[in-house]
Amino acid sequence: MIIQGLLLDIHALEEELIQFERKYGLRSEIFYTTYIDGEEPENDEWVLDFGEWASIYKTWLMRQAEYHQIRLAVRERLDYRRLPVLIDWYGYEIWKGDIKLYWYDSQPHPNDFSLQSTHPHHKHIHPNIKHNRIPAPSMNFDKPNIPSLINEIEDLIRKEI
Repeated sequence: MIIQGLLLDIHALEEELIQFERKYGLRSEIFYTTYIDGEEPENDEWVLDFGEWASIYKTWLMRQAEYHQIRLAVRERLDYRRLPVLIDWYGYEIWKGDIKLYWYDSQPHPNDFSLQSTHPHHKHIHPNIKHNRIPAPSMNFDKPNIPSLINEIEDLIRKEI
């Protein structure tokens, strides 16, 4: 999608979001956080509205990511030999255009004591991204990591807007 089309789409979505915000007296980002956390609407008549509102907000976030050129590269190796399925290995990279902002991986670094709290899960950050690692408490082998990554990227997009 070209930039002009993206901007038109973003503005149209924002107009729809403003209608919901006025109707329910709540900012979309606050609503969406509670919605994805599973909070139920106070009134059963709001269920359809809330589903539509969440869908519009999610689309708006995706268009913002596209506009800001943010993308997530995912590599996972899954172990299906027993249930529940486990993540055996992973690598997640977050990019903005041609710049790698940071990445997560599960490569063990047993001699790096700063990573012991989440061993082997860690995040590579700037400066010196290849060797600058911090613990990654939100990463796991026994549950999906994608929702956590999406939330982190959404926070990144909101900070840029």
